[in-house]
Amino acid sequence: MQTQPIDMSTSDNSIFFRSRLSRVLIRAIGKSMLMAIVFGFGIFSYARIGQANVNSNVRKLLNLNSCKGCDLRDADLSGADLSGANLDRAKLNGADLEGANLSGASLRHADLDLANLAQADLSNADLSFAHLLKADLEAANLSGANLRSAMLKETDLQSADLVGANLVFANLRAADLKQSDLGNADLSDANLYGADLWKANTLGTKLEHAITCEAVMPSGASSYSNC
Repeated sequence: MQTQPIDMSTSDNSIFFRSRLSRVLIRAIGKSMLMAIVFGFGIFSYARIGQANVNSNVRKLLNLNSCKGCDLRDADLSGADLSGANLDRAKLNGADLEGANLSGASLRHADLDLANLAQADLSNADLSFAHLLKADLEAANLSGANLRSAMLKETDLQSADLVGANLVFANLRAADLKQSDLGNADLSDANLYGADLWKANTLGTKLEHAITCEAVMPSGASSYSNC
């Protein structure tokens, strides 16, 4: 019986191909891991630099009572005395300002989205054109404050003092204004679509041309005005 010869060239080629493929895969995996490490380190470094910048700006604000256009995102300023401070165009997204004194402060065009301003004193503060999307202003003092054209969409204003406040052209869509004091406040041309004003004081409140469609009025009844 004649034995068939083994084709060694085919076997060698297969081994060579598998070996080369393995090396290619190892190099690819190594590069991917290296890139992931470098990318992760870059993000970590950027976060540290960003936090250091915020901390530096907090010190500047507390020393000078002014930090126009500063990055103060997520800063802890709870209970701080910032009365009369200049924070125009400051980035205060997510900042903790609970119980802070911001009376007479200037926050024009400031970004306060998701900020905690519960029980803060913002009396006579200038918040015109400020962004306060989903901010917490529960029981805050905003008496005499200028909130003209401010973004207050879905903002918590429960039990807030807004006596004599200027809210002309303010966006209060779906805002929570339950039991707030809006006495003599000016809400002319304001957007109150879907807002909740249950048990709010509206004595002397100006609502000319305001949108109150689907808003809950102080009596608890729903409004369908300007729908």
